[in-house]
Amino acid sequence: MNNIVTPILHHTDDGLRIVVCESHGAPVVAIQAWIDVGSADESEAEGGLAHVHEHMLFKGTARRGVGEIAGQVEAAGGDINAWTSYDHTVYHVVMASEFFDTGLDILADALCHSAFDKEELDRELEVILEEIKRSDDNPGSRVARALFELSFDVHPYRRPVIGHKEVVEKFSRDDVLAFYHGHYCKERTCVVVAGDVDTQEVIQKVTDAFSSLRTGARPREDRPAEPEPQGLRGRVLFDEVELCHLGLGFKGPPLTHPDSAALDVLCVLLGQIDSSRLSRKLRHEQRLVQSVYAYPYSPREDGLVVIGAQLSPDNLAPTLDIIAQELHRLSTDLCDEAEIEKARTILASECTFQQETVQGLAIRIGYWATLADDPAFEGRYLDAVAAVTAEQVRDVVRTYLGGDRLRGVVLLPEAHQGQDTDESFTHRLRTAFVDGAPDVPHPAPAPPPSWPKAVSPSRPPAELRRAPRREHMRLDSGATLIVEEDPTHPIVSVRAAWLGGTRGEREESLGHAHLVGSLLCRGTEQRSAEALSAQVDSMAGELEGFSGRNSIGVRGTFLKDAFEEGFELFAECVRGPGFAEDEVERIKKVTLDDIRSKRDDAAGLCFELFMKTLWTSHPYRRSVLGRAATVSAATRDNVRDHFRSRCAPQNAVFTVVGDVKADQARGMFERLLYPTAWTPDRVERWSPAAEPAPARPEVSRLCRDKAQAHLVVGHRGLALEDDARPALEVLVACLSGQAGRLFLELRDKKSLCYSVSAFSIEGVEPGSFGVYMGTSPHKVDEGLTGIDAILADVCAHGITDAELARARRYLIGTHGIGLQRLGARASAMVFAELYGLGFDEHLRYAHRIQNTSKHDVRDLAQRLLDPAHRIVTIVGPDDTGGPAATFHPQGLSIDEPLV
Repeated sequence: MNNIVTPILHHTDDGLRIVVCESHGAPVVAIQAWIDVGSADESEAEGGLAHVHEHMLFKGTARRGVGEIAGQVEAAGGDINAWTSYDHTVYHVVMASEFFDTGLDILADALCHSAFDKEELDRELEVILEEIKRSDDNPGSRVARALFELSFDVHPYRRPVIGHKEVVEKFSRDDVLAFYHGHYCKERTCVVVAGDVDTQEVIQKVTDAFSSLRTGARPREDRPAEPEPQGLRGRVLFDEVELCHLGLGFKGPPLTHPDSAALDVLCVLLGQIDSSRLSRKLRHEQRLVQSVYAYPYSPREDGLVVIGAQLSPDNLAPTLDIIAQELHRLSTDLCDEAEIEKARTILASECTFQQETVQGLAIRIGYWATLADDPAFEGRYLDAVAAVTAEQVRDVVRTYLGGDRLRGVVLLPEAHQGQDTDESFTHRLRTAFVDGAPDVPHPAPAPPPSWPKAVSPSRPPAELRRAPRREHMRLDSGATLIVEEDPTHPIVSVRAAWLGGTRGEREESLGHAHLVGSLLCRGTEQRSAEALSAQVDSMAGELEGFSGRNSIGVRGTFLKDAFEEGFELFAECVRGPGFAEDEVERIKKVTLDDIRSKRDDAAGLCFELFMKTLWTSHPYRRSVLGRAATVSAATRDNVRDHFRSRCAPQNAVFTVVGDVKADQARGMFERLLYPTAWTPDRVERWSPAAEPAPARPEVSRLCRDKAQAHLVVGHRGLALEDDARPALEVLVACLSGQAGRLFLELRDKKSLCYSVSAFSIEGVEPGSFGVYMGTSPHKVDEGLTGIDAILADVCAHGITDAELARARRYLIGTHGIGLQRLGARASAMVFAELYGLGFDEHLRYAHRIQNTSKHDVRDLAQRLLDPAHRIVTIVGPDDTGGPAATFHPQGLSIDEPLV
């Protein structure tokens, strides 16, 4: 049997399903209501109604007004949200387990007693139309929607979950109520509770809380069966983009089909890990793509096996050829056992890693409960994965991934319009996937194995929560090591960090820190990048370098049984990264593609514009990727020298969190990391010159032909060491979230946007504070006026007692929720120690927030939000509203030549 937590399923007499899974590793609980209705259950005239309910069920009940549902959850330190798919709609709450009763009451009230107020519906439909525009502006979303539309001729999976504008804007309250009364019934509801709870108490409380949910769901319409694909098809889209986006789809089986395990193994081998076949050939060897991926979308009915990539348009033809060749090879040659075993290990490990959080545990249980009608089906699935053979992988390629079953979509830059057509792309696909296929007769594949029989495992005893033991020590090399012993999960996370990043770069070395971070785990002095990647993947681990604005380092996470082997690789990367010439050149090309692709992200451009207007000389104005010119000019010696001058042993901070003993961890560090003294050629601890706040308000604008406009309004922020940081976090919490002023005033009441939030980015030097909004171009003036009014009111009158109480509870609660993962704690401690805040800063967080007053928040607002220093940046089409530009920053990625 696989090492999975066993859920307990209970059926009430009137059809409600309740699933409980105890997990006592943290005092947190997740409550989820899985409604067995999704967009595939809609008629053509109802397209998007399931998604409308996702929005409307949080818009008030008889007991709770607009904003009170989210407000009460946040006031209890929790988070509430929802999502819609083709097959189900899910409403979820996560919070401290001491507030379980509150969370359950709120969720049940929303599901059972939503008001569906007509005026609120009208406003929310405007918000959804903004969400549709946002999706239209996203290249990846456009390709995915087109691929599903092309792949399904009759099945409702062909329609977008969010719906079409011309349908959604006509919905009435009667339409919504009819859908609600027909589907939101006990027979179609599964309540999943995972976390620090008692099973029997939960079953009784959920039964009582949902007692008023009606019974008698309307008969479900039979979904039309999708016929087998007849002939290859291609479609070409165009947009204002730099890179092209490719999506290939093959009709696949439903989740519960016996072939689904082998297809999952296949997709891991193809494109889910760094050492996968397509990643190795297309990214590392041929350097044709920026990214490549493969996954099976396995829903309730026939799904789709998807292969996708982002790449330069010039590389499209050879990329298609290589993908086709790899599929042809998999259909004729058997994979070796080591490759199959690697995929099995990765799929099995996903279960263990997702159990780190109660919300992840609840999602897995709800997924199996609703799509496989068995919350414990995962055990059978993992047994099937463990039994997958090379012959089965070959057979599913032959059965499902034949060229005549292919559907392909490509999104190209507008300059290709007139050159590329549906017909020419279809011909290109046929040449690669049909004409280029070897003429080898395939015997009929063996029948797929049946699912392993269900076994009723004895329920494991619930693990008891123990206070983690922490040790702070100095290593012989001079480095700092912090270890937190936590045996709750069989996982160990390790981190290394040094001061550096963008802040440590000079003008002539922009991007060098990012190159170092990208290369730290791309080969060592002992082994190649390919060998390192394959070994990490074989143990289902994570090992990667990073570089940000203030630091540079390495992060790793491994299963406990593989930690010693994983740590040896971690130590090699920290002690002696290889910086092989060919790998440096490959990462330079990837970085240049990343710089180029920034032009496709209008929201990202708005933030870049903001940073370059807020600062004129400080490194915080720069992109962490660097500039195209300096990245192109970087040499292997530049990269190696940057590492050796900043990543000296004595300046390192290391953290280890998980199922490991402190003395064991120290011994491994002393033995493997720096067994002999290493003295760097030079140690550079460069600090940039301080830059005063902007002398006057400025407005910067950029034209991009998109459906939405993007707006940032902001000011200079705080440094990490500033004592006012807790007040800033409270201010951001009062403005943000579903119960924050921005959401309530600008989204709920005025329907100006789908996305609006406040943000704060602190640094070693003062960072930034601001508000972001994505809205229609003609709503920018009203949005800017609304943001200014809210910020001015905070400066003039401060926040209320209720807002303060909600913000305190929300910040403290979500802080604890966020630290469930071992990696999150390892990162929190390594950065806090590195920046001089003390490794245990996260343990003092609740006290600091609890001791923040209304006066602290008002004083901080008046200190930061002076209109005389306000920065406004706007990105949108020509007709976008808002004030005229007063400032034109230099060095935008969109202005750089493409080297």
